[in-house]
Amino acid sequence: MWLRLCLPALLALSLQPHFCVALGSTPRLHSSVLGSTPRLRGGAKQPALVAHRASALVAAADSGSRELQAPKQRARAVLEVGALFAACVSLSLMSDTLTKRVLQQDSGLTVTVTFFHFAMSALAGTVVVPALAWLARSNPAAEDGAKKQAGLPPLSLRDMGVLFPLICCQALGFLFTNLSLKFVTVSFSHTVKACECLFTALLTYMLLGQVVSLPKYLSLLPVAAGVALSSATELQFSAAGFGAAMMSNLLFASRSVLSTRLFQQRSAAASTLYWLMCCGALAMLSPLFLTQISFASLMPHTTTAPLGALALCGLAHFGYNMLSFMILQRTSPITHVILHAVRRILVIGVSTTMLRNQITALNWAGIAVAFVGVLGYSLSP
Repeated sequence: MWLRLCLPALLALSLQPHFCVALGSTPRLHSSVLGSTPRLRGGAKQPALVAHRASALVAAADSGSRELQAPKQRARAVLEVGALFAACVSLSLMSDTLTKRVLQQDSGLTVTVTFFHFAMSALAGTVVVPALAWLARSNPAAEDGAKKQAGLPPLSLRDMGVLFPLICCQALGFLFTNLSLKFVTVSFSHTVKACECLFTALLTYMLLGQVVSLPKYLSLLPVAAGVALSSATELQFSAAGFGAAMMSNLLFASRSVLSTRLFQQRSAAASTLYWLMCCGALAMLSPLFLTQISFASLMPHTTTAPLGALALCGLAHFGYNMLSFMILQRTSPITHVILHAVRRILVIGVSTTMLRNQITALNWAGIAVAFVGVLGYSLSP
């Protein structure tokens, strides 16, 4: 009997603060809920203190619900980054192995492979980049700065002048990367490319006047030692392949430093900038491609026509680079560098098995020392 009488009153009491807040009035809660209610002289209650206690109860309830949802959100974020990383490693491995196999069939297709990388990237970017921009603008949780960066910024002649060095580094960097795959194995090319941080530290000081910390400089020593040990024990060592990989390191480090300078002047999404550089590199390599192209070699009368392999390789190349930018947006820069180093190690291991390359124990030791130095460089303050 008492329960039936008290239940409507308790329900009305629980809903009263919400209705009062909506109407702009101060809620009056029963003393059994908030304790004894202080009174002013003459018996008047203190409405401000009562409202403060009521809002404290509501805030405590909201905080409890957020604490229950936080582990689920963290688990969802970890699974999302893990899925993106697995797809990034798979596409990177597909791009490298397909490039190596095409160059093994015809070593004269270095420019052609690079051209298809940029052609498929420019084509796929016309769909992917606007889609990512639309998703960023439609996301209510995204910040205003991220929404502005997602779109394609208006480009002036001054912006094109700033982008031109980046386009040159983009085009020539990937051209020298594919040239190194023409002479050396995928595993050795990735090991040499771990030296990119050496050039980054040097160019950061020369172009930006920035000096990194002493631990970062010290961590460069195992990087150089590991690459030297791996080069000395490489069974298929080629001076031309080693030189091409080192030249790509210099070009990509220049691209990274110049991109930093660009981001200080303009606000743009990294994925949008990458797509613009791919479009510019495509236009830059088109004359060279048209002078060296042999359409008969792209469509031989066999079942393994390289035209389909080149298109698939270009799409994989664009896919893993875009996924890398998506991972960077969801993690910290340090986590991204660590995942990038792990990706290289996985590509080295899996490509060695798929392409049946032999790696000695000392070569593996050089790879391990080099990547320990890369991680040390990334984690140093």
